[in-house]
Amino acid sequence: RQAKEAEQENTYQEDGYKVMDQYEIRSTADISDAYLKNDPSGLSDEDQETYDMAKSVLDKIIRDGMTDYDKELAIYDWMVTNIGQGSGHTISMPGQNSQAFTPHDVLESKSAVCVGYATTFRLFANMVGLDVHIVHNDYHSWDMVKLDDGEWYQLDIYTDATGAKYRNFNMTDEMTRTNGHEWDGSALPEAKGTKYSYAVQN
Repeated sequence: RQAKEAEQENTYQEDGYKVMDQYEIRSTADISDAYLKNDPSGLSDEDQETYDMAKSVLDKIIRDGMTDYDKELAIYDWMVTNIGQGSGHTISMPGQNSQAFTPHDVLESKSAVCVGYATTFRLFANMVGLDVHIVHNDYHSWDMVKLDDGEWYQLDIYTDATGAKYRNFNMTDEMTRTNGHEWDGSALPEAKGTKYSYAVQN
């Protein structure tokens, strides 16, 4: 049984996985580590630009004394308000990036496909010390985050950005599946917390 579980864990991939065979989930650990150490000196030029754009957002929305939930909510609210949805199926007009899937391109263009939302949320959350997994299947991706109560919660900012705000915010696995999401749950922690579930909070 353990060997089988280990094997399943090894087949689930976050960084390097391509959603829709097109949008790669890329690591941003160098950027979040640099932010936590307050030393961006070793970053590549593109990562340095991402760092600067992300830091300027966090400087506006994150305050001392915030709980993990407060930080998560501030990042979610900023992203829903400020990032429009990119479409993977439209032809990009010159100068208009409608297929932004890296945090760099998302923060620069203020538009994103689902992978862009998922990786940008993970970057922000990692920068403020939160643990995040990117959850995905072949055609969609979203996030799960660990909050102050030690529990994991699922959130899909991409879907909420065009639908109902908070509909897919801090869901349990069960709620996530009810809302039409499918994924390989064997390789990820179980999201079963309710303390910070939006439905319970409100």
